[in-house]
Amino acid sequence: MTTRKAAGVLGARSIAISSGTMFRVLIIAAVAAFLYLIRDVVAMTLVAAFLAALIDPFADIFTRWKIPRALAVLVVYLLGFSFFVLVALLIVPPLLTELSELATALSPFITGANGWLQVEALLAGAWSSNVGEIVSSIRDSGIAGALPKIAAFGSSAFDVALNVGVVFILAFYFVVEKSAMIRGIGIIAPPEYQPFVMHIALKTREQMGVWLRGQLALMGSIFILLYGALTFLGIPYALVLALFAGLLEIIPFVGPMVSAIPAIVLALAVSPIHALFTAGAYLVIQQIEGNILVPKIMQKVAGINPIVSVLAVLIGWRVGGIVGAVLSIPLAMAILVFMDDIFKHKEIVKDVL
Repeated sequence: MTTRKAAGVLGARSIAISSGTMFRVLIIAAVAAFLYLIRDVVAMTLVAAFLAALIDPFADIFTRWKIPRALAVLVVYLLGFSFFVLVALLIVPPLLTELSELATALSPFITGANGWLQVEALLAGAWSSNVGEIVSSIRDSGIAGALPKIAAFGSSAFDVALNVGVVFILAFYFVVEKSAMIRGIGIIAPPEYQPFVMHIALKTREQMGVWLRGQLALMGSIFILLYGALTFLGIPYALVLALFAGLLEIIPFVGPMVSAIPAIVLALAVSPIHALFTAGAYLVIQQIEGNILVPKIMQKVAGINPIVSVLAVLIGWRVGGIVGAVLSIPLAMAILVFMDDIFKHKEIVKDVL
């Protein structure tokens, strides 16, 4: 009899859901649905937040020189844009040449795989394909006949330029109004816990910036080392392979291993000895990365588990395509930093809940 009564009590407790709980669940579901509907805006806001975390310390340097913060951000933008243009002028022309040669060399495989991998579109790029269609239309039917394609291309280019402009404007205000942003985040918490919430927001932003700057430095270092090694060994398409390895460096452990595969395959086309030396070069550079570069560059920020990074990229790709994949690792890093600090303050979190 006692057992039945206890079971009845447990059953009653298991299905007892307060109206407040139901209201919270509905609010969370409504917010999630709304964020999904405006996912493009959310993505731009996240990119702007990551960009702000990246450039914030450089703005601080100019601020110490008695330069107004808004002007300091503009100076950082100008220097960053100049550096980007310089690197693009040095890398893009030979990169396009190598990509064209690689596409020609792989054309038999591309033709067979194009139906399900769309490799040709990936190598050529949608923008260059559109430009080619416009040029062909002008040649065949004149400018008047090509006007619809020109208008569509212009509209697409305008959308991209507008989105980029919005991201930089948001990042500008995120940096200039950093204190106001942190205080605004703290408002969501009860008054007694607002200092804790603001501390979490500020630390997450700082750690995110440290990780982003360190990751960019690490990717650049791997690119330079591999490009020098592959060029010295005489491996074809060294620039493409080194850039591919630098980009995949964002995925710990997995990225370097994946990037080594095409390099070894292309080196094997030269000779087995070249393939052996290429594998050795990748192995040596990975050891340099693990024992020298990572401890020095990333010493102020915790790493991200390789399994978490791979899952984050897969989920990001599934949800938001290329943009989602690019944002996935920094976003996962920000969440991990946030959760780590939360678990360090279990007592405060328990009081809040």
